[in-house]
Amino acid sequence: MGETEAGRLVFLIFQTSVLKLEGLLPIMRRLSGSGSVTLVAPRPKAESAAYLIDAGVHVIGFETVFAAHCASRDNAVLDPPSEEAELVVHVQSGAVEWRNCLISFPHQLFPSLRRLVDKALSRDTLASKAYLEDTTGRAASDLVREMRDKIVASGFSQADAKDLIKTVHGRGYRLQIDPLRIRIIE
Repeated sequence: MGETEAGRLVFLIFQTSVLKLEGLLPIMRRLSGSGSVTLVAPRPKAESAAYLIDAGVHVIGFETVFAAHCASRDNAVLDPPSEEAELVVHVQSGAVEWRNCLISFPHQLFPSLRRLVDKALSRDTLASKAYLEDTTGRAASDLVREMRDKIVASGFSQADAKDLIKTVHGRGYRLQIDPLRIRIIE
């Protein structure tokens, strides 16, 4: 596709089956020289994404790129977030990147997730059930279950989903990420 302002070479693929081609990474490395690489692709399976991430390739989904570009005509989304960011919240597209995997949330569920993120960034990191329920009027347990289901559907285990959104029995829920490792892209 080209190169970003930060000097990253950007590749575009349309089918995840291409990721299995032997020699793909060496070709991308050779073309980029010593520069960094971003791959825009349909959402790859978790193991493929992990392989690419381990190889130093920033993987980003079509929906994130196109939503960001349409919303602001900004190509900065092609550059990866800071190495420090573990959770990147894309407000415009209603998605998050966690462990370099894009997780899209429906517009009914995203405000509740955003409240968990906002609480994680505050002094009191515990989101009470009433605080979460206030966004939709639905039971907090149902909202959290649906959020966890979306995380699992993106290739993570149920244990991973429960580790990310921790239940504090009788009190509420907590997003288990260091606030310094959360980045919000409006």
